[in-house]
Amino acid sequence: MTRLGHLLSADSADEGAGLIFAADRVQQTVTAVDARTGRTGFSFMTEGPIDYVRYVPPTGELWVTEPGASPPGIEVFRLSADRGAEPQRVGFIVVTGGSEALALSGHTAYTHAGSDLVAIDVATHSVAARWPTGCSGTHGFPQIDPRHRLAVASCASDGTVSLLSLKTGPATGALRRWRR
Repeated sequence: MTRLGHLLSADSADEGAGLIFAADRVQQTVTAVDARTGRTGFSFMTEGPIDYVRYVPPTGELWVTEPGASPPGIEVFRLSADRGAEPQRVGFIVVTGGSEALALSGHTAYTHAGSDLVAIDVATHSVAARWPTGCSGTHGFPQIDPRHRLAVASCASDGTVSLLSLKTGPATGALRRWRR
């Protein structure tokens, strides 16, 4: 283990393009740290309160979930070819009901939003599908199985998880928390 950079806080982090991107929720900033040297590169503020930061390889972008923004959604930043240059804000994807976590699979991003699972087309920055999970509210990271085209969504209140088909959408089953 090696300590990289000198960050005050890293509430969420992701890696890509040789950099580690760390989100500080209190300061509402994203900072890049060179993965080889540990040197801090750029740092920038987001427009809304940060939940998670993710590097999106197909587009070379940073996506920052902002469920507490008005409207809630995902702020999108394009990285520069100059690794030290601050990324450019290129858009905002409105996700009604919030944007709880973010999982990437190929050219699609998945996020929990209220009681739904939302699929977002990475190239167009648009919501491609929205499926009910059967939960009264969702929480945590959706888990994606690209081989079987399935998603697992976590319910916020009782530990139940819902299984969704990425082909047909609606929940195909649920696993309830075992109780004695």
